[in-house]
Amino acid sequence: MKYILTILLALSLLTIAGCGDKPSEGTTTEPTNNSKETTEQKEKVDQENKVLKLGETGRMKDTLGEHDITINSFEILEEYEGNKPYSSNTWFVVVDATINNLGEKALDSFTITRTRLFDLDSNGGSNEESFTVFPEEIQPGETVSGQIIFDIPKSSSYELVFGFALSSVATELRWGFDASEASNK
Repeated sequence: MKYILTILLALSLLTIAGCGDKPSEGTTTEPTNNSKETTEQKEKVDQENKVLKLGETGRMKDTLGEHDITINSFEILEEYEGNKPYSSNTWFVVVDATINNLGEKALDSFTITRTRLFDLDSNGGSNEESFTVFPEEIQPGETVSGQIIFDIPKSSSYELVFGFALSSVATELRWGFDASEASNK
């Protein structure tokens, strides 16, 4: 009997000692994604903090899907298609943009192009778009170009922000430009 208890005790000690070196059942020895997640989080923060320039492309991820946005150029106009700005202190900023639908569903262009243009001369005052000129839907794999038109105070510099203060958006994209960069100036 003592012999059996000694053997059982020895086996128990060996089993306990061996558990420290081997994973227990139900766990895996695959590498964790911590470094990958950290890199993705850093890239997201870098992208959100980065202010893009005209001609640069940013990737937007939101509840609608994933799409690339490029701000190609902009114009400053005192009149747009016979319409006058709201007041004598404002003008139209007409932004030319290209959107590439990378997702598997059609995108509603009105929702995607809801953005803000910040007038940086007046302490960051902003205006949501006055109207857009885009096809109604952007099909999967389709790339379309159009315009986003703002009636905003005259300023020497602006910042255009997609996804501003929206909880449904995984990314926020920013483009900065000076009035002197307008294609018609």
